[in-house]
Amino acid sequence: MTAERNIVEALVFACSQDPEVLKVGENYLKECETQPGFYTTLAKVLADRSLDVPVRWMAITYIKNGVDRYWRPGAPHAIDEDEKAFVRRTLLGNVEERVQQVSAQLVALISRIARTDCPDKWPELLPFLAQACCNWRIMSVN
Repeated sequence: MTAERNIVEALVFACSQDPEVLKVGENYLKECETQPGFYTTLAKVLADRSLDVPVRWMAITYIKNGVDRYWRPGAPHAIDEDEKAFVRRTLLGNVEERVQQVSAQLVALISRIARTDCPDKWPELLPFLAQACCNWRIMSVN
């Protein structure tokens, strides 16, 4: 089984109502949180609308927690800049999320990352948001 598949399975386990299964999932995800590629995989899970909502919600929650712990460059086990760029692109690619619980986490996550990365490391964020606001305004008029 690939590392990505293991992470998806651990997210499914972490959503379980069975405390033993949940613990297995949480423990595996804790082991992975400092490994390269972990946040890339979580971003892919977030974007995969074929997965169950709780799994996608769990993925974005883990990204949000990772941003708090490992996003800053001087942090122990800091997330690699290429991985950060992938996460930022994926977040912007999913701003039209229709599931409210995922959307709320997405907005909070974009805000957290923007505080440290905008405008220097995320120069496309403000133009993207400005354009999105214009598009949403046009769509609401039609």
